[in-house]
Amino acid sequence: MEAMKVMTKVERKPINKVELNDRSIEKLKVADFDFTYIAKDGSIKTRDRITIPLKADKKTSLKGLKLTIHRSTGSKIFMVKYKFQGKSKFLVQPYSTGATNNYTGSGTN
Repeated sequence: MEAMKVMTKVERKPINKVELNDRSIEKLKVADFDFTYIAKDGSIKTRDRITIPLKADKKTSLKGLKLTIHRSTGSKIFMVKYKFQGKSKFLVQPYSTGATNNYTGSGTN
């Protein structure tokens, strides 16, 4: 009878929710995140992007708002997932400085 190989688990840092303001989003850098993971076969793979949930009130339209950071370009993109007529859909909007003023009410209109 063969001995079973035991794979050691790699501890992942949990991705915490980020405040919905320019300062906290600007602080996020590609170098701060680990884009690697262990696949089911035990090999180490690399992701091309990471999705970070944002702190938003659950009773607003921003309930499913997330921020996606791409590893190669470092670009940041807002993404909202929602369901419409039983189908899952999403909206995508590139992040730019000052973009959160419209959502948080902290800017001047």
